[in-house]
Amino acid sequence: MRLLAVSSLGTVSLRDLHLGDSRVVVSRGGNWPAASRRNVVAAPVAWVGPGEAPRIRLIGAADEPADVPGTLLESGSAIAPGITHYVLWSPTAGSLALVQPRDGSLELRLWTDGMPQSRRLVAGAPIFASFSDDGSRLAIHHGGMDGARLTVVDMTTGDPGGVRLVRHGVGGFGTPGFARGGQVVAWAEPSGTRLRLRAADLAAGRIIDGPAVEGQVRFIPGPQGDELGVAVVAPREAPMFDRLLAWEPLTGSVRTVHRGRFLAAWRSPGPDLVALALPGFSVESRIHIAFCDASGRELGRLEPFVPSPAMQLALAFFDQFGRSHNPWSPDGTWFVVGGRALRDGPFPLFGPPEPDRIMGVCVSEAGLRPLRWQVLADGTVGWVL
Repeated sequence: MRLLAVSSLGTVSLRDLHLGDSRVVVSRGGNWPAASRRNVVAAPVAWVGPGEAPRIRLIGAADEPADVPGTLLESGSAIAPGITHYVLWSPTAGSLALVQPRDGSLELRLWTDGMPQSRRLVAGAPIFASFSDDGSRLAIHHGGMDGARLTVVDMTTGDPGGVRLVRHGVGGFGTPGFARGGQVVAWAEPSGTRLRLRAADLAAGRIIDGPAVEGQVRFIPGPQGDELGVAVVAPREAPMFDRLLAWEPLTGSVRTVHRGRFLAAWRSPGPDLVALALPGFSVESRIHIAFCDASGRELGRLEPFVPSPAMQLALAFFDQFGRSHNPWSPDGTWFVVGGRALRDGPFPLFGPPEPDRIMGVCVSEAGLRPLRWQVLADGTVGWVL
């Protein structure tokens, strides 16, 4: 099992947890690296010394590291503290969508292996993007002169002009959701005092009205099949969610998978499971991870943990980071977080803080023995490749 790990200093390493080997791919200043299906790591790197400036560096298994063209920024530029660029690989091809600051705003660019230069798709903030499961389309929720909009890019043409505008005036959601591979894309629109879920059947060219909800919504990351997972914010519980729905746009079916307060949700790419981040009750803001099946039946939960700063960001924007930096392993057997478990000792008020660790649990063993965190490496955040 291979682990992509990031330390508090921004050291990015690739570890083989079976053999015990470790390879440092970024010595310092790395932030939010992501690996493609071709085992190429796209690592945003901040300033690390004289003459260095933020950029995205590509690290493969054999080739020398190379910079993604068009990603070099002015020294000190960043999207937010600790984030110079945001990267999102296509699930099937060697295409990289990336967000970076430019001219006081944010822009989303696209680069494919072999292209001499990345190209800009849209500008405006906020920018939330997702690839369809088959990699054929890229949906972008972004700002514009006339308000928020949803744009869908056809990835099969490779034509910079092959951008299809789906809708103006969208809002109340984060990252767009896809169903049926890439045939259906979903979003939310204000409707009076509520939100209306809507979807577009891109193959048939028609708009589908979905259910109305109160509060904001988030489409949960992970393979969707015919159904979309939708987390619904309780108006009086914000920023908590109080319901997890399964919505099938083409049939209109809506069912409740989970009811109760939660902070984030991720659908497994393997077995039909959903991981839920449940709020704890302590001064440290501890969090429980629980696993549910497709019907919402809880299969087990882990001891609480205190998320690392990077993990807190991944929780707050789970619908986006869950697509680019999935806490599930590709086969759905492992779930990984960054932070400190209950057994790591008291929180900093009572003494020196414990270091953050990358912890995982083998979910495939659920039912065989109690679920328990295993320490995989020191670090603030990591992902199983």
